Amino acid sequence: MKVIITDKLAPAGVQLFKDAGYDVKEAWALPKEDLPSIIGDYDAIVIRSATKLKGALLDAATNLKVVGRA
Repeated sequence: MKVIITDKLAPAGVQLFKDAGYDVKEAWALPKEDLPSIIGDYDAIVIRSATKLKGALLDAATNLKVVGRA
C-alpha cells in the first residue's frame, strides 16, 4: 500500500507506517497545487489542517481508500 503524507508529521509517526511495511512518501514540501497530478498513485493519504481534501484533489484521488487526519 502506498501512503502519501502531505503535512508535517513527527518522525516517529512516519516510522510507524514504514515499520508496518507501507511505501511512504513524505510530501509536506510538495506544493499543494502539485498534489492532484500525483494523488492517483496512492492508496492512503495522511493530512493535517494544511491540506484540504475536496473538489479537484478528491476527484483525482482515483485509488484512494483511506484518509487519515493526524
